Amino acid sequence: MAETTEGAIAEALIAHFKTMALPAGVRVAYPGINFTPEPGTPHVELFVIPNTPIQRMIAFGREPERLGIFQASVFWPEGEGIVKATDLAAQIGQHFARGTKIREAGVVIWIMSDPDIAAPLQEKAWMQVPVSIRWHVYP
Repeated sequence: MAETTEGAIAEALIAHFKTMALPAGVRVAYPGINFTPEPGTPHVELFVIPNTPIQRMIAFGREPERLGIFQASVFWPEGEGIVKATDLAAQIGQHFARGTKIREAGVVIWIMSDPDIAAPLQEKAWMQVPVSIRWHVYP
């Protein structure tokens, strides 16, 4: 259980991701947990990327607005094309669609815009499709 707002945000985003049904055989690399990709096995790598908090009031002692990106990068084995990787990226985007409100771990996270699904990136052994989910937490 998180002890800080920042920890609660990470916990809530990951918990919401875990409620998504993934295709059979797709593994997940959670932030800060050891993970070794298996050749030929698709996986999703998760990253919680906070941005600079916004303090809208001069008054001290008030919690700032917190915002950032939850990155879910889909990795599909090289040579299998872009369709399956892109489909999974789109499903992740739908799971975190604009207007999604995540109430978990003592915080309320708002997804204020549709996630960005990047163009597929060819890597040495993988086709990667990054999904950037912009989140916002109001005080």
